[in-house]
Amino acid sequence: MGAVELLFLLALLLKAGGKLPGTGLAVPSPSVPVPGPAVDPGRAPAAATAPAPGQASTPSQARAQTQAAKAPLPFPQAVPGGLPPFPSAAWKSFVPTPAAVSIRAQQLLPVLWATGAGTKKQEQTAGVWTTYLATKMGATGQIKGVTAWKLVSSGVAV
Repeated sequence: MGAVELLFLLALLLKAGGKLPGTGLAVPSPSVPVPGPAVDPGRAPAAATAPAPGQASTPSQARAQTQAAKAPLPFPQAVPGGLPPFPSAAWKSFVPTPAAVSIRAQQLLPVLWATGAGTKKQEQTAGVWTTYLATKMGATGQIKGVTAWKLVSSGVAV
């Protein structure tokens, strides 16, 4: 094939808009990338990213946050004078934790942490006197949490 024939083929390709005459097949150009298939943004897979602060990372955490947002805040309560001091042997960890106590702990999270770790609030939740304590959690203490403590014996007169 001579130079004249090669120029003739190139002219035909250019005239046909980059398609081989009679075939409809496009000839890719090495300088222009070939586009991939079109992706519908509505059907594109979601990017794997961490949730924003304050957003749930698990379905159970999302349910707890939803319940906490829907639950009415309790009225301010007067703590009875006969309530033992906290911390003391009169209090134990509230395990298993009832749903009402978990919801209230979620509601108190920003309130207690506005002052910092060790801040406490005592109130009656689900008929039990409970102390909520702002506590650093996690292996490095970077997670802000609230722990719940209940009276060992609830013989407190209200």
